Amino acid sequence: MEFGDDVPSFLWCFGVVDESHVFIVDDGKVAIRRIKTGGANGQGVIVAEGLSGGEQVIVEGIQSLRPGMPVKANPAAPNLNQG
Repeated sequence: MEFGDDVPSFLWCFGVVDESHVFIVDDGKVAIRRIKTGGANGQGVIVAEGLSGGEQVIVEGIQSLRPGMPVKANPAAPNLNQG
């Protein structure tokens, strides 16, 4: 699958996505978002569809999450040392 400038995509570290969904914060609660991945690039998994800019993806403690569970978002700093 090729990605051009007109196709928004996101890169997530391995372990955050399972090829079909991610957990997001929606109005202070856990929600599941279905996604489509575009494969791996060596640093992580490319999410080609299913996420919009500004959505908060949960990246820690995902083993114990359940939909509807209240959560408090603690945004992580972006990793600018990729590449």
